[in-house]
Amino acid sequence: MPLRDSVSWAGMFQAFARCGHLEAAKETFYQVPCKDVVTWNLLLAAFLHNDCRIQEARCVFERMPKRSLISWNSLLATYARTGNVCEAKRLFDRMPGRDVFSWTTMVGGFAEKADVTEARRFFARMPKQNVVSWNTMVATNSQGGHLAEAERLFEEMPERNFYSWSVMLAAYAHLGHTEEAIRVFHEMEVDGVRPDEVAFMCLLAACGHRGMVAEALGYFASMVSDYGLEPTAEHYSSIVASFARSGQLKHAEELLASMPFLPDQVAWRVFLGACGTLEDVSRAQAAARRVSDLVPANSVPYVVLANTYRAGLGSFPEPS
Repeated sequence: MPLRDSVSWAGMFQAFARCGHLEAAKETFYQVPCKDVVTWNLLLAAFLHNDCRIQEARCVFERMPKRSLISWNSLLATYARTGNVCEAKRLFDRMPGRDVFSWTTMVGGFAEKADVTEARRFFARMPKQNVVSWNTMVATNSQGGHLAEAERLFEEMPERNFYSWSVMLAAYAHLGHTEEAIRVFHEMEVDGVRPDEVAFMCLLAACGHRGMVAEALGYFASMVSDYGLEPTAEHYSSIVASFARSGQLKHAEELLASMPFLPDQVAWRVFLGACGTLEDVSRAQAAARRVSDLVPANSVPYVVLANTYRAGLGSFPEPS
């Protein structure tokens, strides 16, 4: 190529970076006749593309004669993404200017480290909060056990997107707050947000916690017929949980045998737990064998089975 313009150099940088050829990227950089901030950012991005070369990226950053906001944000985001929030904070404090991405990166970085206090502090200081930062705070508080705070933030959000609804739905499902999960799901539909497979997974899991069979079967059918979604093994396992926790062990057993997926250890453990609660020794034996086959090192099935023997038979069975 007799004459290369900035677009040509950019294409070469990106190609080398994607392939991990950082030495070639550096050689290309040295050949650029006029290096501006865009050229330096391309070299920085080439090193940041590989998380193992962050220290070299930092050297490139410190050598830059002029930095743009993209330069600062790129390094900041890499530190936050790789869990080095202390270094991210030091860099953030040095920044001559910040935008909403800079602030959201810090909120997300502390959220990933489960540092709710710092995440809240940065969120409160943001000059302008966007939907991403609101979602991050709702998720951080709900995952940290601060459900009331998560609810408050969710209600105060000036705008919501699909992820906003999904975070609250998942929080309620995880904590076994079935009525609240169902309410949020229906409000989500009313708001015009189309639920996906994960949203239905959360909803079915919430129903499974309470053994709400009719509701779970209704939502399962709606997922397929109304939304055209393909059920996964996790969806079927939640129906198994609903049957098991409502005491309908026969139906749960039949579904485990007929579902179009091999049941995982979670489904069998839920079934085993229900068998233990209902003192169904024969089914507990079969379920314990299944769990042991899937997770040989797990002693839980033997403990549940032993307790079931004591409750159902009054003693352990004699060896044959």
